Amino acid sequence: MLLRIPLFCLLLAGLHAGEAVAEAPPANAEWRSQCLMIDNGKVRVIADPLHGGRLIAYGPVGGNILQDNLAHPEWLFPNNDHWTGPAGGRFDIGPEEVVPAHPALWTGPWNADRPDPLRLRLTSPADEASGLQLIRDFVLGRDSTRLRCTQTMRNITDRPLRRSYWGRSLVDCGGISVVPLNPDSRFPHGYVTYSGWKTNQISLKPKDPSVTIRDGFAIVGPGLETKLGFDGTAGWIAHLSPTGVLFVKRYTVFPDRRYTGVAGLTASLWSDGKSLLEIEPLGPEEHLAPGESASFSEDWWLLPHPFPGTVEQVDPLAVARIVAGLK
Repeated sequence: MLLRIPLFCLLLAGLHAGEAVAEAPPANAEWRSQCLMIDNGKVRVIADPLHGGRLIAYGPVGGNILQDNLAHPEWLFPNNDHWTGPAGGRFDIGPEEVVPAHPALWTGPWNADRPDPLRLRLTSPADEASGLQLIRDFVLGRDSTRLRCTQTMRNITDRPLRRSYWGRSLVDCGGISVVPLNPDSRFPHGYVTYSGWKTNQISLKPKDPSVTIRDGFAIVGPGLETKLGFDGTAGWIAHLSPTGVLFVKRYTVFPDRRYTGVAGLTASLWSDGKSLLEIEPLGPEEHLAPGESASFSEDWWLLPHPFPGTVEQVDPLAVARIVAGLK
């Protein structure tokens, strides 16, 4: 079933703090009205089933940590760049650069349902290109901002497949991210950069000016203009937003399993250096027999937190203590 939401609710949910309400063009309003919403009084979550089964809002009324402005339909592809679209809370499959292109999953229409007031389920079409059908379940806690995002992959072919999970949420790049490093990292500096992302140049000993290493953490400022890759095992990424919010993603890392992609990463950050930052937890390689399924989950939280202003003012150990206390 599709839950129709009044346009004024959608507009409010799509605003970042401080933005004025703008009237959406009629065409935008028409397809946005097909969205599904869950709301527990603390935060609301809105999903767009028509464009790749993505989330377009996660935040309180009048706020949204995800980079998606519902007043502007062109934000389906930010800056009209199809490399980075669609905007919002996206989820994908890997291995990167190996799995075939799968536009039906990435931007095509999905089926949607709201099994109960705090749960959404989005189901993709059977995709011959990737050999998968995907199911995404979003479950909102009753009395907190916790949102569990689970993606299930099912092999629809008659042959074994190797696939992996790839979370790809877009937020505003004006914030500061904190990523715990692996003390036993196989990377000399604890991370790598994809220096020329579209030309696939990987730097093993990067010295990116936007990255500060302190107390066992990478603190990534708003000047990032590349992709960072990490092999950490702590299983979380935190993003300090200039709007005074701490956005946390927590997930499970499996140190004894194989991680795919060119560099075998467990997490990544990418930014265009202009307006977008992509926060990317990665799952291990799944060996799927015909008809077999595998799932991976991220847990999200939004917490009030003063914006530190500069990378130098960030206390990563204090951020880590906050993350450790989340339930």
